[in-house]
Order: sequence, then C-alpha cells, then structure tokens
Amino acid sequence: MGALTLTLGVLLFACDPSIPEEDGLSLGSVLQASQGGSLDGGLGSSVATGTTCGKSNDFNPSCSPNPDGGSPPSPDGGSLDVVYSWTAPKSDRYTFTTEGSELDTVLALRSANSPTQELACNDDIPPSEDNYANHSMLEVDLVRGQRVLVVVDSYAMSCGNYSLGISAKCGGCDTPPSSCHQPAGTCQNGTCVYALRPAGSACNDGNACTTGDTCNSSGVCAGTAGGCGTTELGSSVGTAVAQGNTCGRANGVNSTCGSSNASDQSYTWTAPFAGTFTFTTAGSTYDTVLQLHDLTTGASLACNDDVSGTAQSLVSVALSAGQRIRITVDGFGTSCGNFTLNIQGSTTTKRGLTWVQDPSDSCGQTRVTCNECDPYQGDTSCTESRPLLCIKKDGSSNCGPPSDFYDGWTAGTVALTPFLVRGTELTSLAAANTICANTFGTGYRMAEFHDGGGGWGWRAKGTISPLSTPSSTHPRSGTSNRPNRFWVHINDQPANCWN
Repeated sequence: MGALTLTLGVLLFACDPSIPEEDGLSLGSVLQASQGGSLDGGLGSSVATGTTCGKSNDFNPSCSPNPDGGSPPSPDGGSLDVVYSWTAPKSDRYTFTTEGSELDTVLALRSANSPTQELACNDDIPPSEDNYANHSMLEVDLVRGQRVLVVVDSYAMSCGNYSLGISAKCGGCDTPPSSCHQPAGTCQNGTCVYALRPAGSACNDGNACTTGDTCNSSGVCAGTAGGCGTTELGSSVGTAVAQGNTCGRANGVNSTCGSSNASDQSYTWTAPFAGTFTFTTAGSTYDTVLQLHDLTTGASLACNDDVSGTAQSLVSVALSAGQRIRITVDGFGTSCGNFTLNIQGSTTTKRGLTWVQDPSDSCGQTRVTCNECDPYQGDTSCTESRPLLCIKKDGSSNCGPPSDFYDGWTAGTVALTPFLVRGTELTSLAAANTICANTFGTGYRMAEFHDGGGGWGWRAKGTISPLSTPSSTHPRSGTSNRPNRFWVHINDQPANCWN
C-alpha cells in the first residue's frame, strides 16, 4: 500500500491497518487526509453526500471482499474512500447506513483516538446470496462524546456517488430511571437499559426525612427514617412564607451547626430562578437553628445557629433554577417554640470564563485570546451552553513567532468539544477535565488562562472550529459578547462556574 503525502504540513500516513497505533497520524492529521471533514453529532437520513471518485485510499476496511482487485485502478492501488469525523451526542446504539448510494459501498467505523482500531465493518446488507443490496449498514453502541471515524469505501476498486445516514435507535440513553442506576445506558431492542450501581452507593430516595440513603443490590434507594415531618412550600418567597411551632414534634434532623437535640420542622422548596437566596428565622420566639440540604444529593448546603448577636438564624446560598432543597427549622439544645421562616432571592447569576479564537499565526497554529473576557468574575452566565476548550501538553514545538507574555506558546495541542456544555455541568475542574479526556483521550484537560505563561492569549497545535452559539450581554460593559465563545478556566480567580 502506498503512502499519502499531505500539504499544509500534514504528516505522512501509512494506510496499512496492521501498523501499530503509535505509527498512525494524530486525529487532526487524519481528518485533513480524509477529505471528508467533521459531521459533529449530526443525525438524519442523509447527513453527508458526495463522490469517492478522485479521492484517495486512506483505509482498507477488513470486510471488503476484494480490496486489491477490480477496475478501474486507483492511483495508489486500492479502492477510493472518504472519511468523516463524528461525535456521539448521547449514549445510544447508532445505525450508520449508505442506503440510497449509487456506489456499491463498504462502510467501516474506526476509533478517532486510535485510527488503526476498527470498531465495525459491513459490505452488503442484507447478507443473502440471492438478495444482495449494494448499500452497507452497521450498528454500534457509543457513549456521549465518543468520537469515531466513518469510512465510506467501495467494493473492489469502483467509485461513485454515495449518501451517508446516521440514526439513534433509542433517542439517547443518558437519563437513568433512578440514582441507583449508572448514568449511561445501552440501547437494546429499542429500549435503554441501565446497569445498577454497586450496592452501598450513596443515593437519594426522595424522602426528606430519611438519612444515610444507599442503594441495595436490587437497585432500590432507601434510608433510615429521621422522624421529621415535611411540608411542600413550592417556590414561595417573601416574609413569613411558613409559620408554626416545633414543640412536641420529633427530632428528625440532627443539625451540623449548634448543639441540637431539639424537635424540628422540615419543608421542601424549589428555587424559582437561578440566583442567591437568603433564608431567615427572624420573628421566631426561641433560639433557632436553620439548615438546608440538597434533595437530589442529600448534601448539606448551609447551616446557622445565631446571626448578628441574636438567637435567630440566617443562611444564604446560590441555587440553580428548579433546584430542590430541604429547609429544616431546628432549635439550639432542646429549645422549641413559635417560628417564622422568611425567604428572599436575587437574580445574581454565576458566571464562567470564556475565550474566542483569533486568526492563526504565520505557521498556521491555533491562537486563542481573552478578547473582553472577565477573568476576575466571569463573563458568561453559567446557565448558557458553550463548547469546552481542551488541551494536551505534549511537548509540541513552536514553528511560529517567538512566544511572549500575551501570546505565549503552550507546547501543547488543543481541541474543542463538538457539542455544547451547559455551564451548570461544570461542577468542578475534575468534572470538566473528565469531559475532555472522554472526548479526546487520555492527557486532555480543560484549557487554562495561564497555559501559555502570562495569560490573556496563547497558541497551540491542533485545529478548532467553534460551534455557533448566541451572543450575550457582557456584564461589565453592557455591550454584546462575541458569539462563538468557549469555556476556559482560571486557576487563581473565582471566575469559574464551580466557584
């Protein structure tokens, strides 16, 4: 098999599928060689069309019955193909088909992280001696963010027009039935099936009056009854949202602040919007303790005994729209009495840091910059969805202008997620790094403000294509942010969605 020499500085690619993985091209080079490009996570009966005539022979699918014979001959001695990059938008079983093609196709799927690894291959469907169809079809299970190469090849050495369709069997398997099931399921016979989490895993049974909730071996979440009584408050805000008397009630919740063995009253409440909410017991007639728990995770959000030298309590927390919490009005020691619960909220929105792509340098290397970003308080609401900029520090050498403070060299390779990530999903740097590693492979993490040295802007190997995203109002200047911004993080300021 011959070799394909690419322009624009692309490396030499060996087409023999038996070569070791480390001898193959990086993903970016493969895509430049493929002449197909990226399909992101597109679905439909015809997500790509074209012709293999005039293309190159980049891969030899294993299921091709006669890869080296036939007519007419191709310039490099094999059948011509087109290769696309595609990223699974959700965990599901996906069908890839060339139905409607004029060409007698061969269809193969390869791992984008290891292009020499073939995941599936098909020549003709259905496999019947007296009823062969010239189109190809294959089905594979993929998880959200998994990136693959779709190879549209041909039988023997023919070439012609093709059509590529991609569909999901189940419509997405990322919504487990309970917190005792794994978050990513598999599609089986058109139905999402989720594996159970290990027995003993922490969960939430939805009962605000239980503690220590865990999963059993049957996938049922249950906890120990705490004896509290709960009342649903909906999303009410204002003065005296709830009033009552805790005397004679059970000690259902043991508060994490203030020594408390007192009877208590709990409420469930839903945040009506994303913002900061303040809960107080001002107006109560005894020494109160106030505690908040997240109903989904069971985690303690805040606790207070006395505020400003009084016997009353106050807590403030930032909540997302629709977040469900448990509010417990407790007492210090064994104190009980008449209480008043007040709730006030403001629409202060958490913001994260975003950058933009600037023109490449003289060597064609990617350049990204702050461009009116706010590295101190964030510039984009965490309720918005943006791509995530990822980087792998692999020791790449700089072939462009010398590095400086505002245009540093990262000695790395960047990539941009082909799907949008809502800022509220970035609950920690570890969570963001996991998205990068799952999408692009080991060693990739979320890009950081100072990756080039001084910050504000830097360069790296690799190519990025920012997804179309809406502009938003800049919180400092009041002007519109540039669209096509993407998430980055900063390591010494609170300008991240998880701060």
